[in-house]
Amino acid sequence: MPAAENLVPLATHVCGGAGRIDLVEYLSRVHNAMQRDLPSLADLRDSQRGGTLLICGGGPSIGDVVQIKAIRALAKKGAKVWAVNKTHDFLLTKGITPWAACLLDPMPWVAGYIRKPQKNTIYAVASQCDAGVFDALKRANVYVWHAGVDYGGQGYPVSVLEAQYPGRDWLVVPGPTTVGLRSVLVGYALGFRHFHLFGLDSSMRVATGNADQAAAKLHAYAKPKPADAPEGWVTLRASGADRNFFTNAHMARQALDFEETVENIGAMVKSGAMEPMTLAVHGEGLLPTLAGCYGWHVDDNGAAATRRAS
Repeated sequence: MPAAENLVPLATHVCGGAGRIDLVEYLSRVHNAMQRDLPSLADLRDSQRGGTLLICGGGPSIGDVVQIKAIRALAKKGAKVWAVNKTHDFLLTKGITPWAACLLDPMPWVAGYIRKPQKNTIYAVASQCDAGVFDALKRANVYVWHAGVDYGGQGYPVSVLEAQYPGRDWLVVPGPTTVGLRSVLVGYALGFRHFHLFGLDSSMRVATGNADQAAAKLHAYAKPKPADAPEGWVTLRASGADRNFFTNAHMARQALDFEETVENIGAMVKSGAMEPMTLAVHGEGLLPTLAGCYGWHVDDNGAAATRRAS
């Protein structure tokens, strides 16, 4: 158990900043991706009308037997498995071949995330990804999409695409900072209306407390911890009780993005701008606990664990 002086509110642990690449680099990558003459993810828009999507992140809980069983059971009923980042190769070791895999992060090391591309898997690669990512997947079934971003109060890259690529179809999806959460909105564009999130823990597993922080596990598989994401304990107050989690700045940001995202989706559904959808969060950790406040967490048996907080 962490000492009280080591605990901070969740919001204070989040890093600010305008992203990992600047606007000039971002637009250069958009142009380069468009010039590769790859199919657009827009070609698959609404192709999965009303379907169920299993978005699989790499948090520690996705390695639990109960979560792998849940993914297999839902896939057997027709749900599509959508892997993000290195979770693609991890699921292959469990005998699960993703229907699709998604990449968003602009850093060069993402090129090594998917080492075993599959013949029938769709690879949804954001145009902001490093050129090395596209090169690494040059023989795979790659579809390009665009991560909508805000620079200086202006949204990109819609105006650029309209001006420089008239007549070409493209899909721009703005939204949360992490690929796991952005995948909800990408999946919505493809027609999915039922979503299950696995492995989006937003916190690490610490075996016995403070002494084990250096060995805290951020992923279910081997992956270096990001050097630009300071770590620490955060506290989440839910239903009058404090819960403490060991996390880093990126994952703390994801938890806050989740809350903002579900609130925005709810408002858009209410206004008629989006169709109704369902969302279930599996696993354990900071984000699943937060999801419980909305009645969107499920326990190990697949039953609702909590109701929406008043």
